[in-house]
Amino acid sequence: MQRMSRTFAWLLACAALCGVSAARAVDVTTRAFDNNRSGWNSAETTFTNSNLGTLHLLRTFPVDEKVEAQPLVVGNVLYVFTMNDTVYRFDVNTGALLNSRTLANAIDPCVQPGQMDMWCVYHKWGIAATPVIDPATNSLYVVTFQRAPGSGDNGNREHHLWTLDATTLANQAPEILVQGNADNGGKHFNTGTQTPYQKLRAGLGLINDAGNKAVVLMFSMNGENPAGPGNGFVFAYDTRGLHHEAGFTPTPAIWCTTPNGGAGGIWMAGSAPAIQGNDI
Repeated sequence: MQRMSRTFAWLLACAALCGVSAARAVDVTTRAFDNNRSGWNSAETTFTNSNLGTLHLLRTFPVDEKVEAQPLVVGNVLYVFTMNDTVYRFDVNTGALLNSRTLANAIDPCVQPGQMDMWCVYHKWGIAATPVIDPATNSLYVVTFQRAPGSGDNGNREHHLWTLDATTLANQAPEILVQGNADNGGKHFNTGTQTPYQKLRAGLGLINDAGNKAVVLMFSMNGENPAGPGNGFVFAYDTRGLHHEAGFTPTPAIWCTTPNGGAGGIWMAGSAPAIQGNDI
């Protein structure tokens, strides 16, 4: 990334390859390429040791804040997510902005009440976790860290899970307030003004086991105290519930990493859960 006054831009570099046919385009719909988190595109045939030195900047994509989540690509569309809780869609080939949407009011982690960043690295904390796209339903699943709707209090903080149309960025279904008690010990996931604040840094995962799908979220918190309060959590939302299909509700299964204590936050250095079948 490169800072341009108060605007950040995502830089896309490609190789200048003469006389070499383009590799088959492969969609990147999740963090680190696939549910194994391998980061490996097995269809890549263009890059070789001899032409990697030809990489150069083609264009920039200006956005409204710092980018922490990995951009995603579907066809010729580049998705970029910012710490201002904004989603962008760009044309990869031309750099044109297709559309964008700011989903919520990001919190400022640098100020009181509820300071989370004493070094003031960020003044916006919004979409820090890489979203996931389900091409079969054209659904984009995003989690925002935000001020509670209608609240001017920077210390009143919530996480919302959004189910968006991956083309229009309109809601496919109403967003969900992430909350609840763990199924394995009754630990409560902190929302609102409760501290320590939960943090979502790990990317979202999408389970697809024989057509049964679930969106997976993995949380840490601000302050890792083994005695508590504050715990790490894993949430799994059946996508049929998120889409309000008949007979299903958007109620998650919730697992606490430390049901008899505290801490246990899941950070993953920004990566996402490895998934095989219905195992996380």
